[in-house]
Amino acid sequence: LDPESTKAAKATLVKEPDDVVAASGKLEGDDAYTLTFRTHEKDLTALRLEALASPSTPGGGPGTGKDGGFLLSTVQVTAAPLVAAADRKAFTPKLQAVAATAERDGFELAKAVDGNAATGWTVGGEAGKDHAAVFAFDAPVGFDGGTLLTVELKFEAKQHGLARLRLAASTSSGVADLASPAVPQAGREIAHLLERARTTDRGLADDAVARDLMRWLARFDQDAARVLTELASIDAKEPKPNLLK
Repeated sequence: LDPESTKAAKATLVKEPDDVVAASGKLEGDDAYTLTFRTHEKDLTALRLEALASPSTPGGGPGTGKDGGFLLSTVQVTAAPLVAAADRKAFTPKLQAVAATAERDGFELAKAVDGNAATGWTVGGEAGKDHAAVFAFDAPVGFDGGTLLTVELKFEAKQHGLARLRLAASTSSGVADLASPAVPQAGREIAHLLERARTTDRGLADDAVARDLMRWLARFDQDAARVLTELASIDAKEPKPNLLK
């Protein structure tokens, strides 16, 4: 997933190539990361979290601790519609721990979704290596018109966060995939939007469809990025209506 926004309570989160998010600055315990993503895909079934090695941090990652450790105490996902409608309401799917590449006894993956801030998932002595974990949604995620996903990762009880991470979403209902490279999101989104334009009455001449496509094409094409910036500048100058209660 290609992050639209990233923020942390203490650390500074920075986007790196290949949709990686890296933490720097105040690498302390009791931090919380919030990341948002746009998608037009539907029927999402699971979230994969990659906890990646980090040669630039003292412990080599994947955690920000001096020994590369971390403790993920809470994972929460909220899905909200990009296009408002009476039958589209934001919701928070319940997460089920499916699998992880490593778990320390007493700190299994399920502890990250048990609602207890004092427990969580960690990989124990497996520092300096890439790890991954998969969480399944209890209901399909994805709205007509697109979805804004907000992912919250909390590292409570004075425990450290992740030094580098990457998130991916799946539409598969099969066995959890902890290792296969994720297909870049932009390519999937463009294919989905083109197919939707072909099979509905909202063709490429539709302004909303065109802007959605431009947003993803901007990942590859400098001209598309320039046009998108110009459109945003025009929108910002549009007079805003005075709304009265």
